[in-house]
Amino acid sequence: PLTPPFSEINVRTYVTYKGEPGIYFLSIDVNNWASLNIAKRWYHLPYRPSEVSIQKEGASLHFEGIRKKEPLYVKGSYTPLKESFFSRAGRLDYWFTERYRLYSSDSFSNLYTASIDHPPWALQNTEVTIDKNTLFSPFGFHLGADAPIAHYSYGVQTNFWNIKKLT
Repeated sequence: PLTPPFSEINVRTYVTYKGEPGIYFLSIDVNNWASLNIAKRWYHLPYRPSEVSIQKEGASLHFEGIRKKEPLYVKGSYTPLKESFFSRAGRLDYWFTERYRLYSSDSFSNLYTASIDHPPWALQNTEVTIDKNTLFSPFGFHLGADAPIAHYSYGVQTNFWNIKKLT
């Protein structure tokens, strides 16, 4: 990898463009210099400078993200449950994780795409508590009282290919 592992908190949506499903990031909060100064420009991704922390306490992980220059904040915890599994076609967790394209846009409304390659994610169902979350407010989303759908993964090595302009 070009950079050591780092924590991020992202807000994303799932899209399809001309039959190609992918991920469109609305915001990505990090405190990683390379992401903020290189990947943001190269991939036109909405990286935001933030203080992001994840602390392990027993089986739980406590996370907090405080965006710099904007009054946005998220805090909560999650506890991965014991059984790990790989998603299967036709299941919602497969729909969430088996995406091999990202989409982004620039300040001129140009649309870009890049292929993503990764092995299947080893997932664990997760109990989640959200204490506070204002990261959705710039987009006009209002989160309901329903419990979030959440999965945990230790992660996978992900490769991104060159970005190309679509429009």
